[in-house]
Amino acid sequence: MFNIGIVEDDITISEGIKYALNKKGYTCYCFQEGYSFLEATSTLKLDLIIMDIMLPCKDGFYFTREYLNNYKSPIIFLTARGGIEDKLRGLGLGADDYITKPFDLRELLLRIEIILKRSYKRNSFHRINEKTLVNLEGKEVLIDGKPAKLNPKEYELLIYLIENKGIVLSRDKIIEKIWGYDFDGDDRTVDINITRIRKKLKLDNKSPISTVFGIGYKYEDCF
Repeated sequence: MFNIGIVEDDITISEGIKYALNKKGYTCYCFQEGYSFLEATSTLKLDLIIMDIMLPCKDGFYFTREYLNNYKSPIIFLTARGGIEDKLRGLGLGADDYITKPFDLRELLLRIEIILKRSYKRNSFHRINEKTLVNLEGKEVLIDGKPAKLNPKEYELLIYLIENKGIVLSRDKIIEKIWGYDFDGDDRTVDINITRIRKKLKLDNKSPISTVFGIGYKYEDCF
């Protein structure tokens, strides 16, 4: 599921949005001002930003511009400033939507859903953890937005595990699927490739790929 950043100094509003989004399965991170938000983005991958304009120190326009200098996540302005000049400025900065307060949570949730589907083609992406996203159509794995160096077999194996989430896959079954019936190696090949995947994706702690003793491997969401 997607990570959403909420930059809003009104705690009542931000907690209300967070509660509604959590019920839909989204993970939310709330920030009461823009500097902590920018600092967090250096280690936290956010898939969409909800940005207020009237913030302490500097306004949301400033922090949006700073964010978009380094990242390309979609942004929704959510603000009491409903003047046409503010709307034009916000959209001109590169925001994907502009919603004025007071607002209906149902409308906000629908707009978020539409933007995420348009931006990420939801069925084409799978999130492994906060930093790691699998592009199923593009056949690449991104860590902090940068491609991980998986070879073709490692990628095929990872996707096979993800597509069979919750199912224990034997080493023999994995070999047949990934290497073919005429493969003349042994099942240690699977173990070696799993170890490489875990290492390259930095999955040592809380890895979604678990070893099932004496049988094989299973993938389960841990995010």
